[in-house]
Amino acid sequence: MTEEKSTFSVSELYLAGVYVPGDDKAEGIDSLMFYEEAHSGPVKVAVDGKPVFSMGEATGTMSLSDDEKTISFEGTATGVNADLTSVEDAKSKETIEALGLQTLNGNLNMSGSWEVETGTIDVEDYSVDFANVGKLSMSFGISGYTLDLVKQMQEQARTMQAQPQNEQAQQAAGLAMLGLVQQLSLINAKIRFDDAGITKRGLDYAGKTQGADGAQMGQMIKGMVPLLLAQAKLGALQNEVSTAVNAYIDDPKALTIIAAPANPVAFPMIMGAAMGAPETIPALIGVKVTAND
Repeated sequence: MTEEKSTFSVSELYLAGVYVPGDDKAEGIDSLMFYEEAHSGPVKVAVDGKPVFSMGEATGTMSLSDDEKTISFEGTATGVNADLTSVEDAKSKETIEALGLQTLNGNLNMSGSWEVETGTIDVEDYSVDFANVGKLSMSFGISGYTLDLVKQMQEQARTMQAQPQNEQAQQAAGLAMLGLVQQLSLINAKIRFDDAGITKRGLDYAGKTQGADGAQMGQMIKGMVPLLLAQAKLGALQNEVSTAVNAYIDDPKALTIIAAPANPVAFPMIMGAAMGAPETIPALIGVKVTAND
């Protein structure tokens, strides 16, 4: 497809092992459209004939457990490339060059499972890994994502699509959607960043803009963190975060944030704590912050 100066191409698109429900009154997994594999071959995007983005291949798979109660899923995207050398804005171009982001090369991965009857979703890995930048990985578990909730959310989405210009209808549907989300509970969550060079380049560039070097900029950040955390009212977690940030800045390897409550915590409780007593959140959801582990 070509539009003005941009050209987009993709090949080898297909779905395999597609299951279409034969009964519109079916319940549970039998009511879901299901596929074993979704695939995309090479994707290329060019502007003025110059490649700006490409992807080698993307694959997603789904499988059903023997007892037909759990759907497992995996997805990968390999050979993801972005060329930022064509950025014209002078300030953005300067930042891109200082951070060494003229070209990006990486992969994306995702894997997890969904217990349909209980509504428990376990995303074991959702990660983005770029060479010479770093790897950002996330995992989380939530409960309450039942088929009934999915259907209600789909109905609200259709309502919003049917009246895109009706502001009151959009607001009402949005509030209804928020109410549905409150049926969910957090089981656990983890966010981790493994550095591959971007932190040092970022400190060097930030320091340069402040008339300092990277090491001096690191010390400035270490001094600012306690002040910012005091405003956030994180209670006992403040010292833990400061210690982790200091260790990471001194030796940038990895930074990890974990939420591991003793029991699942309903989203309304988390939202209420965030608005009324943010200092209680670390204990409520069992937050831990570590560096270089």
